[in-house]
Amino acid sequence: MAGRRMAGRRMPVVAEEGEEERRLLEELAGSESVEEAEQETGEEMWEEEEEEREREEAEQESLWTESGESDSDAEPAWAVAVEVAKRRRAARLREGRGRHSV
Repeated sequence: MAGRRMAGRRMPVVAEEGEEERRLLEELAGSESVEEAEQETGEEMWEEEEEEREREEAEQESLWTESGESDSDAEPAWAVAVEVAKRRRAARLREGRGRHSV
């Protein structure tokens, strides 16, 4: 059987599903156990996801409020957009340019 030596074991060249990931974790872990490496990798991924979520929330919050006002006083941006769309539609209808006008 063709293989290579890795951490004192003979590994097949074609790894089964999940084995490639385990091998990479072993390489990353060095002297750590695979379980410790998986836990650390999972914690790092969780931290990265948490940071991304916080960035998205901050970006969303900035989109929802008008600039220069406190959060409690600001009108959400979507409410402003809805009001603008209503006014534009009303103006088109008054001018006879509605969706179904001839």
